[in-house]
Amino acid sequence: LANGTLLKSADAGGLVTLVEAESPVTVAVQHEEGAYQATLWTKDAGRVSLRAEGASAVSLDGRPLSPEEYTYDPTTSLLTLALGSGESQVTIEGAAR
Repeated sequence: LANGTLLKSADAGGLVTLVEAESPVTVAVQHEEGAYQATLWTKDAGRVSLRAEGASAVSLDGRPLSPEEYTYDPTTSLLTLALGSGESQVTIEGAAR
């Protein structure tokens, strides 16, 4: 996603949300050994949701987050957290491909 607020993709059940943000964001995601590594760039602070099939641990800029600092909805597979402006690195452990 480049400077947008919503990215969806089609799967067997229809359209699913991959990324949703309160303000425009650019996202690059890589999947390695059961974890997603996401780099996000945004001009404005706000909440961002990322699709992840599972989330056993989440870190932001190398700092582990407590469960109170993010939400995970197993129905939609969306992990939501607040980001500051600028570049952020998000790691989601336990994410299936």
